[in-house]
Parts: sequence; C-alpha cells; structure tokens
Amino acid sequence: MPAVLDGTNGLTFNDNTRMGSAQFSNRLINPNFLINQRAATGTVVLAAGAYGLDRWKAGASGCTFTFAVSANVTTLTISAGTLMQVIEGTNLQSGVHVLSWTGSALGRIDAGSYSASGVTGTASGGTNQTIEFAAGTLVMPRYNQGAASSVQFLPVGLELALCQRYYWRNNYANGAYIANLQAFQPTNVFGVIAYPPVPMRTVPTSVGRSALNTFMLFAATGTPDSVVTTFSIAMLDANGPIFSGNILKTGASLVAGDASVLSATGGATFIEATAEL
Repeated sequence: MPAVLDGTNGLTFNDNTRMGSAQFSNRLINPNFLINQRAATGTVVLAAGAYGLDRWKAGASGCTFTFAVSANVTTLTISAGTLMQVIEGTNLQSGVHVLSWTGSALGRIDAGSYSASGVTGTASGGTNQTIEFAAGTLVMPRYNQGAASSVQFLPVGLELALCQRYYWRNNYANGAYIANLQAFQPTNVFGVIAYPPVPMRTVPTSVGRSALNTFMLFAATGTPDSVVTTFSIAMLDANGPIFSGNILKTGASLVAGDASVLSATGGATFIEATAEL
C-alpha cells in the first residue's frame, strides 16, 4: 500500500511497505509450495532427508505426499512420514515465534510435540531451527515472530531466488546450447558450464548433472558431433561458476585450443548445485 496523508498525523505508511513487517515476516521459504525445481509430480515418495518441493525435505522416517494447486493456492497432503524445513539462523531473530497454517496436519518446532496450528516456540538469532509437519493436509504454513500472521504471498520471482540460495537447477530443452568449451587434449575439452543465478548459501555440497547421453559435443575438428562418454563438473565457490574439468567424446580427434560447443540432446538435460541445510 502506498504512503497516505491521514489528515492528522501527516505522512503514514502501511506496515506492509517495510521490510521486516507483515509482508516479509514469514520465515519459511516457499510456503505455498509453488517452486519445484526438481520437478516433483504425482505421489512424491522421499527417503529420509531427501528434498522434493524446494526447501522442503523428508523427516527421519521419509515422507509421502501429494499436492494440488487451485486458484494459485497449494494444498499439500502428507500420507506417511513427515515433511520439514530447516530455517537458516541468519533469517531468525531471538524471541517468541508462532507456527500457524491451515489444514489437518500437525506441526512442531524443533523436537517439540506435534500440535494443531498455533504452535509457539522460541528462536535464537543466528541458530538454525526446524519446522516439521506430520500426516494431514497443509496449506500456507507461516512462522512469524511475536504472533501468528495472515497468509502472505511473495512475487514468484523473489520466492524462486530465495530457493536458489540453497539449490538451483538449469533445465535445457532438446538441442539447446549449454556452453562454449575448448580442447586441451585430443579427446577432452574444458570450460565454464553455468553460473548460479544468485549467490549460494555456501560452496555447494554437491554438483550434479543428468545422464551422459543427454549431452552432445560439437567439435571444430574430428567427428562433428557425438554423445559424451565422460563428464566431470565442479563448483569451487558459492558464486560459481560450474566448470568442466574433463568432457570426453569417443572417437574425437581434437587439436589443443580448438573450440567446441556443448548442447542438450533429449528432453531431460540439466545441471544442478546443492547447498541445502
């Protein structure tokens, strides 16, 4: 809401215009479950600690859930196990917090008891905290300092960027360009593959890719194109980039310094980096 003149006290602002006010007070990221970089679908079955929808992972007994979106609001139904989110301590201030949501699922803060919506706990600024939900339906969970809050929706682009601090994936369509590379041996090329869209929380704990046969290398000399047979990647800094130290293509006859192009083949090509809590 914009600033207004109230005729008595001069210029005033609605609380929703300020960072840290109601509009930004929910400490859970992706509470509407719309960000889904891992492309979870249908009945999602997760092993303990595995992630499905962004920022949400299975508890110690795993988790099975489904989710459906209606009028841009997601209802998530947990049928087995628990679903949890670890809130980074950097996003918490010391004091009483309230966990609230709509639905039949029971929730808890850290190792507390499971209860219906309205669970109260105490956060310590700078210390990670875990929010966890057991079986039932779950709609728009909120974790707010001081008191329960009404439902809040951040712009989807902002929500995505918040998620990408912990995990991001570049998905490539069939035939899409990925990167320019350079040969350093007759059968090997090297180069930058991708940059993270936002700085990550820390140096990624893992960097991954789709199967070898989803990548194609086009070389300046030798065999003009072939599916790669070796593809090692790494990311040494939270700001990237992801680079290849060894992409090998069978039957190639490259000359050191020759340029080549890496592209996607098939509909499931991706590069990913993980810095989850």
